Amino acid sequence: MKPFPVVEVKWGDAWVDTDDYTLEEAKKLTPVLRKTIGYLVAATDDCIILATDLYDESKSPMIKENTVSTPMIIPWGMVEEWYELTF
Repeated sequence: MKPFPVVEVKWGDAWVDTDDYTLEEAKKLTPVLRKTIGYLVAATDDCIILATDLYDESKSPMIKENTVSTPMIIPWGMVEEWYELTF
């Protein structure tokens, strides 16, 4: 399997709340700022794709090699910044 860079993505996430707010309070609400670290699978025109795990051999009988687990797709419109981590 080819090496995958490890990246950190800072992004604004949507959220929902079941509490009641005044109209003025609701107008001041903002996205939740998240920081996510993962293996960079791809950076497409639409999004950045990360994975938490990489496998040379899959546990699935349908996939034999080069498997990623727990993919996370973050649309570019939500990304504030991202960069490769070095160790």
